[in-house]
Amino acid sequence: MKALKILGSRVLIALLLASVAVSLTVIFYCVERENKRTRANKADEEPHLPPKGPADPGAWHFVVSGDSRNCGDLVMPAIAAHSAKYFQPSFYWHLGDLRAIYKVDEDMAFADGESDGQKRACKDYLKEAWPDFTEHQIAPFGNTPFYVGIGNHEVIPPKK
Repeated sequence: MKALKILGSRVLIALLLASVAVSLTVIFYCVERENKRTRANKADEEPHLPPKGPADPGAWHFVVSGDSRNCGDLVMPAIAAHSAKYFQPSFYWHLGDLRAIYKVDEDMAFADGESDGQKRACKDYLKEAWPDFTEHQIAPFGNTPFYVGIGNHEVIPPKK
């Protein structure tokens, strides 16, 4: 049993490291691409505005972020609206930590339906966390494909 726990921990660490490596690669690529674009537009005196969709016929955009626990019901709809307006992304990639899981997320703690300002019990929160995530954080992306990574909060107790 102890060997399974060690193996599970190693697999989790490997997944997290792979996620970090991919994220850093994407960030470096995007930064370098933006630096090239900025240098090319430096002669222009107009302020640089985000592109309105892919300029090149073969180009595409995607949006990536993570750790929406505690504020996702506010932040994720804003990311969806901004990215749709300026980038028309081919997909959105969430890197994980979608919900706190070990405690009630702050964006759900005093949500509608609570009586007398009482916080939700964790057992009720666990039943509502994923439907709430789907409704308030995925739905704003509309038809944009939404891909989910696994963060450490998705695999901590009471989850396995």
